[in-house]
Amino acid sequence: MLNNPDERLKAAGYNQLLDWYGSTVIQFAGPEFIHNPGLRRLNNDSSMNIEAVIPDGKTDYASRLDKAMLSCQAIVECSGMDAWHTTSAGQRYLSLMRNKIYRVVVFDGGHHLPTLGTNPDIIIVPVFKGYAVHSYMRDGMKVECLTAILKAIDSPSVVVTVPRYFLVKSPNSLTEITRRVITASLTASQAEGKNNFSQANQYGSQYKDCLFAYISNKEVNNRQEFLTGFKKLYSKDIKHVYLAFNYNEVDGLKAREFAQHLQAELGIPTEIVNSPVKVADLIFK
Repeated sequence: MLNNPDERLKAAGYNQLLDWYGSTVIQFAGPEFIHNPGLRRLNNDSSMNIEAVIPDGKTDYASRLDKAMLSCQAIVECSGMDAWHTTSAGQRYLSLMRNKIYRVVVFDGGHHLPTLGTNPDIIIVPVFKGYAVHSYMRDGMKVECLTAILKAIDSPSVVVTVPRYFLVKSPNSLTEITRRVITASLTASQAEGKNNFSQANQYGSQYKDCLFAYISNKEVNNRQEFLTGFKKLYSKDIKHVYLAFNYNEVDGLKAREFAQHLQAELGIPTEIVNSPVKVADLIFK
């Protein structure tokens, strides 16, 4: 019921209750900076308006961005919109957004790993027992692993952690935490961000000398197709590949075999960076 409530439940006040909860508890959530190179300057005179794109089944991301760029300083993206930026249309918008709006991503598991190659301005990590973790996706990622990757690639993203139960996907919750992060980041640093995102497609993304990919059953069952598409991101300068798996669909043995095959094919170190856990697993573990 909490993961995917029925439309009748939403109509009966579920969304309003969730927004009230989010607005209340976010006041107690002090964001902890785990990577803070400073926010770049925007060519944007908008006041601190923030748009949060809540998962609602709609995929008109381009029109939402067009509207947000006219009146907002930041837009908060969850899984669907974040993944859209690995499409050709979504890639074009990364450039259009660059000087007009901050892009904020809620990083709640390994399915957001390709995000690191698309260079968001702010990454918000809901954490429970040391993991960036989702309520039903079994693809949790240890925060210490995420931090190590951020340092390895010298990421320009500002990254904060928030306790998992203090952050919900409601407009008030996401906009309030974003407002606090922007304010704190700007007082900490006025660094000019680098426009280093280079390539992304439906198979993964590239940032500097690293590749990132999220692997579900589709990629495992169509390995050669994946390799062909993923190699389009590859260059001779690539030194490391990071993989996250959808463990709702792929078991650990298949994940390790896939990673080993990819390493043999590319001839560069390939590392699995997430675990088969969701919130419930960590509660009862």
